[in-house]
Amino acid sequence: MTIAAGFNFNDGILLCADTKHTGSMALYEPKLFPSDYVIGGVSRAKSVFAIVGSDTYAKMAVTKCSEAISRLKQWSLIDMATAIEKVLLQVHKNHVYPHPDRNMVGGPDFWLMVALWSSVDGLRSYKTTQTSIVPFDVYDCAGSGEYLGHYLLKPIYRDRYVDLERAVSIACTALQRIKAYDADCGGNSEFIKLTKSGELGNIARFDISTGEKFAEEFYEQAEILFARLSSLYLPAEEVEDDLSTFRYVVSNAREGLKDEKARHDAFMAMLEGMNSAR
Repeated sequence: MTIAAGFNFNDGILLCADTKHTGSMALYEPKLFPSDYVIGGVSRAKSVFAIVGSDTYAKMAVTKCSEAISRLKQWSLIDMATAIEKVLLQVHKNHVYPHPDRNMVGGPDFWLMVALWSSVDGLRSYKTTQTSIVPFDVYDCAGSGEYLGHYLLKPIYRDRYVDLERAVSIACTALQRIKAYDADCGGNSEFIKLTKSGELGNIARFDISTGEKFAEEFYEQAEILFARLSSLYLPAEEVEDDLSTFRYVVSNAREGLKDEKARHDAFMAMLEGMNSAR
């Protein structure tokens, strides 16, 4: 089912996903689908959908959701969310629930991460589960890597007021670790932002494998440090030595990461691409 995640940051919502699609073959395709609903030359609403699960049924649902939103006469968030809910109910009733492979690997089940902006009442992030659509305030994730995503993100992403660069950095680290451990997740990663003012950025793609060295070094040293400090009988001087070693190794690894000009340039280009409004 792969992985998708959404992050609220200080100026908007960041949605991201890997590009691997579940199936008998290793397929890598986009999973982010933005739309701009323009009436009379003016944007009335915008949406971004990130899909996980069955790409066929998820894409069908996204298309129907976008069409339902485009037909609205009212452009509030509640109207848009209600339109999505009605589509989910229809798709599940007509296609997912009758399917013989429902709730099985390769079945029709799907989940959506959603960012909605309304010219009436602003911006909000949502997650769908079957026929429900529920808002979230800080972060959330869906897919086969969801369990690991929550484990990694809960301690480090508690504040919705971080800036976009930090949100993307945390998302990259989490996605890299999820891909390393979950066989159903893989490929490059896609990112897109939708701001409070309704600015919809371009989809940015990034090969986060270049950040693996630092992430692996950091967490390896953190686990060693935790194992050492968990002993309450460790002398104080050894505690200080272990902390100093941790700082030294991680600082060196971080400096090495900063020296990787190609990765830094790619990361900054990705941010610049996301900041280019549609």
